[in-house]
Amino acid sequence: MYLSRLKIKNYRSIHNLELSFSKGKNVIIGKNNAGKSNIVKAIDIVLGESSPAYNKYENITPNDFYNGTTEDILIWVELSRDTGEKLNYEEIYKAYGFKYHAVRQWGEAYLHALDESSFDNFMDDLSAKMQITEDEVYTYYVNPKKDGDFEKQFGNKHQFGYCFRAYIEDSRIQKDIRFFYRENPSSRWTLAFSAPIRNELLQSAIINSFRDPSNELRINQWSWYGKLLRRSIDTNNVNLQRAFSQLGTVSNELFTDLHAKLKDSHIKIAFPNTEICFQFTTIPYLHKTS
Repeated sequence: MYLSRLKIKNYRSIHNLELSFSKGKNVIIGKNNAGKSNIVKAIDIVLGESSPAYNKYENITPNDFYNGTTEDILIWVELSRDTGEKLNYEEIYKAYGFKYHAVRQWGEAYLHALDESSFDNFMDDLSAKMQITEDEVYTYYVNPKKDGDFEKQFGNKHQFGYCFRAYIEDSRIQKDIRFFYRENPSSRWTLAFSAPIRNELLQSAIINSFRDPSNELRINQWSWYGKLLRRSIDTNNVNLQRAFSQLGTVSNELFTDLHAKLKDSHIKIAFPNTEICFQFTTIPYLHKTS
């Protein structure tokens, strides 16, 4: 899976931009203030760290609208899957389900065309698709709790697209993200009304100069670094478990001395009937609890 195309409209210094990428390494070169960082940031808005509270993130501010206007921001990110490339369904089934536009209630997809004849036509079509709501059409729910549902949707699909839109309504910034997928470049797209499956296919990571490692190397289930650790470390490794156990034993001994000092100090007078406890625990995210 790799990023194959990017289209940006009205984001920061970028009015209209279309880029194609090849599989492997791609290098973006330009003068200072040419917009290189804005390209990377646009990709990261769609493919970066995500969580159920995605819409609440302050990833778009009034200054992000092109040239001080209030025209909609549109970012299209397209991924391509090689023939024979297997999808990681173990991760995909951990994502939320989603509804897609269906012809009938029992699941046949209504397929959408996006005009490829020009950038403007494509973005106009994309904007029109973003106006469709699930309340006005038939939908089918892809259920992560139903075995085989994701395989049925993605088994023969080799192109995946995401459209992010930011717009101003009632003086507030609103954001939408939609998920598209199809078999090949000559096929039409299935339109999903949400995009819970993104990082499971491809995740971006912006690695800056480490000025704040505690923030940039956060370990949780949404951060790229946390996911990298989880995929790289065998939590069932006996030596790792033994090391955590030994570290826990030593740390708890240190906490015991600290607890005794605090218990006999003036804190007990200031906060009567209050108990202070310390306990060392291993990083819970490294264990497969989700």
